[in-house]
Amino acid sequence: MSNRFVLGCDGGNTKTIALVARDDGTIVGWGRAGSSDVHDNPAALDELTRAVTDACAMAGCTGADISHAAFGLAGADWPEDFALLDETMRGAIGGGVLVLNDAVNAIRCGTPDGVGILVSCGTGGTAAGMSADGTIYHRGFWPEPSGAREIGRLGLSAVQRAYLGIGLPTALTERALARYDAADPDALLHLLTRRDRDSNTDSRWFCPDVLDVAAEGDPIAMAIVRREGKVLGEQAAVCARELGFTGAFPLVLVGGVFRHPTSLLREAVQAEVPLGVPVEAAVEPAVGALLRAFDALGVSVNEAVQASLPAASVFATS
Repeated sequence: MSNRFVLGCDGGNTKTIALVARDDGTIVGWGRAGSSDVHDNPAALDELTRAVTDACAMAGCTGADISHAAFGLAGADWPEDFALLDETMRGAIGGGVLVLNDAVNAIRCGTPDGVGILVSCGTGGTAAGMSADGTIYHRGFWPEPSGAREIGRLGLSAVQRAYLGIGLPTALTERALARYDAADPDALLHLLTRRDRDSNTDSRWFCPDVLDVAAEGDPIAMAIVRREGKVLGEQAAVCARELGFTGAFPLVLVGGVFRHPTSLLREAVQAEVPLGVPVEAAVEPAVGALLRAFDALGVSVNEAVQASLPAASVFATS
């Protein structure tokens, strides 16, 4: 390669992060923007473009200087989504462009060849897989919702059920009132459903409390977390079946929910895919996308990438 640049980008429901590296793998620019999910945010393409533009500006280059780019994007689900995203990025990038769903891309975070099954549990949850011959299995929309938003929603529902006497008492009530600064469950319901409600009332912010209370042994919270693990594990099992995995395979676990100390979620996932060998994500999804871009160019730059990573705060979910 000449003195050109390579780009990797991960775009999710909460944030979009783009990284630009020199052709030796040294990261020299990054950009961060909001949700780039075309199913969720009307301004998704603007946010995606902003992250890429900012990363290039920091690196001292333009999109025309990018020799190859790989994107892992939430919302890349249907053929028309890929067509839109591919067209948009090819208009901004001078070289080759690879667009994958963010779940498929993130397998590269845990395996050197991007082969295996992934379970992601962040703001949303999903599973995906890629076989050794490059075959991909991913469904953009599974029968049951999952992720932090769903865990939080079920936790808040349990609070209301307990208050109305149609569910068992739970320590989630005290945690919910504290989290949202509400006097009682009726006041909480008002805060969460009123027309002018704040963005910080999103149910995903209650997910850490559900995990904490589950770890403390509350049966209602434990049931919610185990239910979540079963849903995600079932999805992973479908991916493994459809890709023909019959022996042991890497099971890559990514997403902020898995970072919680409790093992309940992991154990519930593993119960549905006993042949999956759990693999921790070694890098952030945006880094995985950058490595995929270099993979497409046939260049191994792992050490240079790892040595030049931005601060952890660049990748943190705020």
